Amino acid sequence: MPPRPVCVKCCVEMRVEHTGVFVIIWTSTLEGFVEYAIWSGDQLRCPVCDAGFVARFPNVPISRQHEPRFQSELRRVRGQSRVPVHEVGGPPQEG
Repeated sequence: MPPRPVCVKCCVEMRVEHTGVFVIIWTSTLEGFVEYAIWSGDQLRCPVCDAGFVARFPNVPISRQHEPRFQSELRRVRGQSRVPVHEVGGPPQEG
């Protein structure tokens, strides 16, 4: 069995906070930022310092931008409230 993730600051095992969280990856194009892929992973957190990250992704994403079902998958992921959704690499947020 591979070692479990460890917090480098606190030297303790990270704990699973949520399983199956969604990560939407954005990319920049000549027209601006667009959603590129949807992944699912596990959100882990350090029980001491509260640092967190998402890991344990499968080998392939749920969907990619060029696939016919991508827009419907985006609506499904964003429309659910059961697990967190993280958006990475998108346009700067105002405020």
